[in-house]
Amino acid sequence: MSCNCQNEHNLSELLELYWGAPVNHLVFLSFSDEDTDIKALVEAWLKSVTSSGDSATLQLRDWINDYFHRALKWVMGKELIVETTIVGMTMNGLSHLVGAATKEEFLCGLIRGLGSNISPENQAELSNEVFQWSMHSHPDPRKPMDTYYDSSRNMFSSYHLKV
Repeated sequence: MSCNCQNEHNLSELLELYWGAPVNHLVFLSFSDEDTDIKALVEAWLKSVTSSGDSATLQLRDWINDYFHRALKWVMGKELIVETTIVGMTMNGLSHLVGAATKEEFLCGLIRGLGSNISPENQAELSNEVFQWSMHSHPDPRKPMDTYYDSSRNMFSSYHLKV
């Protein structure tokens, strides 16, 4: 493997400015998707955002096991708008689940997070799949991506344009 030493030197100088100390060694690690343990990554994320052993953590873990991995596999089988890794897709999906206190909030976050990098047609299909897996129905089946969970009414609702 060849190296453009001028670019390496410039990167070293940039990092030195950022950290305020010389950088003597720079190591980049690259892992293939096959080498990545997504379940371990999800478990580490879960530990970072919840308290271990409480009922909310157990519930979130159940929802992840029931829906997240299945939806992630479904999305990774589709054409992505922006090329990314399975780790990138996983972390994006998980970022939309923070604070989900109900299964319905979790499902909406799951669809938004994992659906954000696929075509609108595939987003609608993902939404329909997730709702089918969870035995829920959309308030407006013609607009599955316009669905949100209204906690004040304890039900799924559709976004409406108010003029």
